[in-house]
Amino acid sequence: MTEIRIEPARAVHVGPVANNLSAEEDARTHRMGLRPRAALRRLVANSPYRRVILADGKPVAIWGVAGSLLASEAELWLVATPAARRIGRRLARLVRPEVDDLAARHPRLRVTMAAEDAAALRFARFAGARMVGAHTVGTVALVDGLIEREG
Repeated sequence: MTEIRIEPARAVHVGPVANNLSAEEDARTHRMGLRPRAALRRLVANSPYRRVILADGKPVAIWGVAGSLLASEAELWLVATPAARRIGRRLARLVRPEVDDLAARHPRLRVTMAAEDAAALRFARFAGARMVGAHTVGTVALVDGLIEREG
C-alpha cells in the first residue's frame, strides 16, 4: 500500500509536481496563458499556508491557501498529478481535516477549478464547496466554488 504523508511544501517540490502533470492539465494551463512550473512556483511563494502530498516519498500534489492568514476570506488551491488522482479517495480523507481547520480560520474559502475537471469538482464538493459562479480565463471555462463555515 502506498504511504501518504502531508508536509509543509517548499520550492524544491514544485518541479516534480509541475513536470508530472497530465497532458490535459498541462495543456489547460497553457490555454489560460500560464506556464505550469512558473504558475505553481508563484502559488507556493505567495501562499503562507502550503502543503505537499508525498506518495512513497515522491511529491504528487501541492496545495495551499493564498491570502493573509488573518483575513476572513482566502483562496484554496490544489495542483495534482495523475499519481495523486489514483489515490484520490485516501488523499481526500487526509486533506479534509486540514481544510476544515483552515475553514475555521477563514470562514470563506474560495476555490476555482476547470469546468471539465470532474475530479477537481468532486474534491471541491467533498471539501464542502458549493458552486457559486463561472468565468473564463483564456479559452478555459472555470467554475467558482465557496466553502463557508460559521465564524
